[in-house]
Amino acid sequence: MTSVPGDAVPIAIPTEVFDLPVHEMRRGYRSDVYFWRAKRTLERVGHREIATVQVFQKQQAVLCGVEESLAILLLGVGHYRDSARAFDWFDELIELKKRIRSLYRGDPVKLREALEQRRWVEGALDQEWVSHA
Repeated sequence: MTSVPGDAVPIAIPTEVFDLPVHEMRRGYRSDVYFWRAKRTLERVGHREIATVQVFQKQQAVLCGVEESLAILLLGVGHYRDSARAFDWFDELIELKKRIRSLYRGDPVKLREALEQRRWVEGALDQEWVSHA
């Protein structure tokens, strides 16, 4: 899992606990296409504003999911140094995930190789990522 800068917004629960699909979130794979297009457009024009977010409820209640929401923001805010290379690696990652599923009850050697390749691709994607958190 990706590390978070020490001066980032503190959250009590480690981000790894949530088992977030970090690479899929960063690529826009898990969001509506218009969010992804807006992000890419803002990146192209160099628009990187700091936003303030407030969370509150109207009545006395328990607010759930705040820590996970912060984890999503901490891990997902940023950009890739080389988008084209990162997108190629992401496509490879998705194919590897499919391959791993297909090998689950098959050849353990091929499964191990696919898992090692997936770890390498995930590491390459992490190295390509520049966090803005």
